[in-house]
Amino acid sequence: MTGKVKRMRRTLFGMTMTALLLAASVEPVSAQASRYTRHVYATCPEARSPEPGVIEVRRCRGVAGIPVLWMSEPDSSSVGFGSTRPEAGLDIGTAFEAGATIEWRSAAGEARPMAAIVRHRVGSRVGALNQSRLVIYRLEASGRSCVMAVATGGDANDKARAFIDASARDFACGTSRRVAL
Repeated sequence: MTGKVKRMRRTLFGMTMTALLLAASVEPVSAQASRYTRHVYATCPEARSPEPGVIEVRRCRGVAGIPVLWMSEPDSSSVGFGSTRPEAGLDIGTAFEAGATIEWRSAAGEARPMAAIVRHRVGSRVGALNQSRLVIYRLEASGRSCVMAVATGGDANDKARAFIDASARDFACGTSRRVAL
């Protein structure tokens, strides 16, 4: 083998290895990331209640400093995010209770989440919360939030994440319609 052929082979090998290393280190632009927080709502600082003595409101700290507002009424508890109180008409059941774990969904490389997922236990009455719903919230940069979708079924987590990844950026609170997944 001549020196010229050896140099060409080394150059080709080097270029191939560089391409492989670069391909392995680049994260796809569309990749999404999830972070999780768990809240003991009763230990969060109290917030102003619309009906003191009947409705309890707590303000917890979420990812990227986003406030989590937990509201507990005699037959339900729910959450809201940012500057928005929990929605009065979740329409997920007669009685419901917001779960303690929140999944915060962000675009890869972004610190501020664009959506949150909260599991709610639901049922026909307090003490009979035997079903589950995932409530998907849009978190707008303005601090406003709203329910984008409600997911049910055994694959609810996958459906919720796929919906967020495909639709959250274009979903506008107050304009876009809530979806059942």
